[in-house]
Amino acid sequence: MQSDLEITEASSVDVSSILEINQQYLDSNDEEGFLVVPYYKSELDQVISSTESTIFLAKSSSAGIVGYAKVSCNFQTDVLKGMAWNTVEDKQTVAAILDSDFIYIAQVAVRKDVLRQGIASQLYTHIENLNTPIIVFVAWVPIRNMASFHFHESRKYRKVGVLSRPMFGRFEDYQSLCYVHDYSAR
Repeated sequence: MQSDLEITEASSVDVSSILEINQQYLDSNDEEGFLVVPYYKSELDQVISSTESTIFLAKSSSAGIVGYAKVSCNFQTDVLKGMAWNTVEDKQTVAAILDSDFIYIAQVAVRKDVLRQGIASQLYTHIENLNTPIIVFVAWVPIRNMASFHFHESRKYRKVGVLSRPMFGRFEDYQSLCYVHDYSAR
């Protein structure tokens, strides 16, 4: 499938396909990964019309929309007050990223019937080729998103800290690993 994939920006006609993929992972906590936050049509319509967020789609000529990545160029920095940084340098790195142009990857999902075919990798390659620092969070407590953990480690994302929140999505006492990708280090 990799050979016939095209990465494009979502439009309003794509919302139902994105919601279908999102729904596949909401009640899942398995090794194939899971999502913490559901999306709704009104939210996706707003993202698609926004200049601060984008949804990139992986489209196959034979299978249609097979995955998506929601990205944003803004991030609620007050959330980082709950961050336990690995080092002072890591805290400074993230502060510098947030003071410049950056991409926050909020969510990535691939249809379950086409997993392990390089679709997420192609979405990430597209985003990484925008040559902008990237911040991403991986769920770690109360359950570990091992698929996402291994994926980011394999792509050489650097873990800079652990973010703790009393509640996030469907989880209480939530923790996620914060990763950064500095395009200049490639």
